[in-house]
Amino acid sequence: MKVAWIILHSFEMFYPEYRNKYKESGALDYEIICKQDHAIHRYCKAAQMEGIESEVYYLSQYEKTVREFTHKYGHKIKRVPINAGGGKYGKEITFTLLKELKKDTFHIIFVVPFYLNRIIDMFDLLALFCRTNKYPFIPIYSGDTFLGLPPLRRLSKRFFLNLSDKIFVQSKAEIKVLEKYAKIRREKIIYFNNPVMLDVFSIIPKEIAAKKLGYDPLKRYILYVGRLSREKGVHHILNILPSLIKIDQNIAALIIGYGPEGKRLRLQVKDKELDNHVSFMGMIPYEDLPLYYNLADIFVLPSYFEGKPSVLQEALACNTPSIGTTVGGVPEVLSNGVGLLVPPGDENRLFDAIKQILKGRFEINRTKRMQLLEEYSMQNVGKRLKEICEEVLNEH
Repeated sequence: MKVAWIILHSFEMFYPEYRNKYKESGALDYEIICKQDHAIHRYCKAAQMEGIESEVYYLSQYEKTVREFTHKYGHKIKRVPINAGGGKYGKEITFTLLKELKKDTFHIIFVVPFYLNRIIDMFDLLALFCRTNKYPFIPIYSGDTFLGLPPLRRLSKRFFLNLSDKIFVQSKAEIKVLEKYAKIRREKIIYFNNPVMLDVFSIIPKEIAAKKLGYDPLKRYILYVGRLSREKGVHHILNILPSLIKIDQNIAALIIGYGPEGKRLRLQVKDKELDNHVSFMGMIPYEDLPLYYNLADIFVLPSYFEGKPSVLQEALACNTPSIGTTVGGVPEVLSNGVGLLVPPGDENRLFDAIKQILKGRFEINRTKRMQLLEEYSMQNVGKRLKEICEEVLNEH
């Protein structure tokens, strides 16, 4: 069995500093994209464990030729140029992608993630292409809710989503949204977890993690891992940090990631005179992330919008107490004593939750933790993926 995994946005938008650094054609692909651990590559690795051959397609707004690379996990990656919409996140159009898919032979086409940006966009064209060419088509729903869509766009997305054979969702809350607002039949919606590499993410004593990273093990670390964008709410961590420092001078925040808010957040740190308490780490090699989770006393994800974040699953695997917001699939990870939940944007509740963990008044529910990690394992996700693919092929 061979499946295609398609990412409908250009990766260069997420790596502006690296795009400038790796100007030679293909350098960004070799040095960054072929080494990254985006969820789509973990899907491919889980699929490989079950004998499913995978190939990833991603869009490029700067390169004008189709080029093939090999990811560190062994699957092929194909870079495809966009034909229109450059620089507009989620709005790129590429007919070259459709030509490439027609040349290649696949049993199933997945698209991950997709966004509801236009009345007609690349997702819609891809859905029509798959229906016309009789390719089984499975979108992985990003968590973009129908609730805020204008009426015309809602009708358009309802039509194109219903062209799919199945729809993966990673948040149970979104199942009801798709049923009610997109009029998707329940049997077409599949609740599906992102896989976690439990051979990479595991418990390491804080002292060992601190020694390997060169950090003071006596300090109390608050960790954020993710994109530096406004909806991620990182600024809330910085807003309450001065009050936390008044409680404990040993508190420090480690911010891992990159994004459009990076400059603004650094200015915020400077304005609040927090330079000695905040470190911006940029992009960290995936294999080093477990050390940071184990170094951290608390992991915080103060987002306004989420699907089911892999970073919470990774923190859980490292047994790091986590705080998240009551959005998307976050409660499905942190409920039942696994973590603490606060409303998005509520800095008072966020402050209290961090203080609760720092004072030792929270402990992760061990039984629930083990149950969730079993669900997230590469083996279980791979087996489930194979079952679904076989079911779709039998029905098609």
